[in-house]
Amino acid sequence: MNEAQEKPKIKWYKKWQFIIVVILLIAAIGYVLALSLQGQIGTCPPPSYEGIKANIQNAVAAFWSDNQGSALPILSDTYTNANCSNCNVINMSALLIENGGILKDIPDGTWQGPGTTDDNCDSSAAHISGCSTSNHYVWLVDTDGRVYSYCMGDDCTANNSGYQDIWP
Repeated sequence: MNEAQEKPKIKWYKKWQFIIVVILLIAAIGYVLALSLQGQIGTCPPPSYEGIKANIQNAVAAFWSDNQGSALPILSDTYTNANCSNCNVINMSALLIENGGILKDIPDGTWQGPGTTDDNCDSSAAHISGCSTSNHYVWLVDTDGRVYSYCMGDDCTANNSGYQDIWP
């Protein structure tokens, strides 16, 4: 027997079968990983919450700058949570374009409370619309100008600052 006869030849279609099986295996692993990560991805804050918080932070910074660091746009009521002790409620009317601020309107998700200084919709400077008792977030600011949120209502997972698994 010569060397050519001793080696069995693998037919070309067997090689392709192996390649196809490997590709299907990789696809199945990717599918299983995607399903396992789905629960984790589903709990991320919606882009609207993060974007709104950033817009409010920018508006507060602009207000602070316009006032040479001597004033913040606040109302008299405060809220305390694990992220901020004695944070003041932001006076959103001071941040609106119509009053010299940079916000076009009251942000989505802003909670409307029963008091006269307990939420972002209270102000004597302007008529404010866009708030609702069915929304959940009060926007707060600390003495350094950092913005926080406080979740209101039974649907909130906590009152700490940040997305609380509910929107608006």
